[in-house]
Amino acid sequence: MTSPNSSTADYDMAFYRDMTKGWNDKPLSHLERYYTKYINDRQPHLYLRQAPNGIMVLGVRSIPGDAQTGSPTVELAFDLVGEKITPGSMIAKINDEPIYAKVHGKLLEVNERLITEPDLLLTDPTVQGHLAVIMPKNSDKKIHEFHPVDVL
Repeated sequence: MTSPNSSTADYDMAFYRDMTKGWNDKPLSHLERYYTKYINDRQPHLYLRQAPNGIMVLGVRSIPGDAQTGSPTVELAFDLVGEKITPGSMIAKINDEPIYAKVHGKLLEVNERLITEPDLLLTDPTVQGHLAVIMPKNSDKKIHEFHPVDVL
C-alpha cells in the first residue's frame, strides 16, 4: 500500500523483458552489460573486460599465430597467482605464443579450466575461456594500449 505522498515507479516492462530475454539461454550474458570492453591496439586478438570495481579479465578473442587446427595448447603461469605483475609479465602461452599481462597489478587467478578444456579458447573465449583475472594498480585503472569497444 502506498501513501498519498509517495510516488509510484513507472517502469517499461517491455524494455526489461527484451533486455533479459536471452539470460536463460546464456546465464552469464547479463555480465556483459556491467563490463567495459577493450581490445589491444598492438595485438587485436587480446581483450580486457573491466568491472566497475576495476578488476580486469584478460583473454584472447582469437588464437594468436598461425591458423588453428585442432585443440590449442595452453600453459598458464600458476606461479604468478597472488604476485605483483607488470605489462611484461608472461601469464600464459597459447600454441607456444606468449601472452603478457599488459597492466601493472596483482594476478588474482588464471583460468585453470583451460588446462583440461583448451577448446574454451575457441568456443567461448570471452566468458568461460578467459585467461586471467587481474587487480590493477590504482594508477593503471586507466587502460593504456587498449581502446574501448561495444562488442568483443
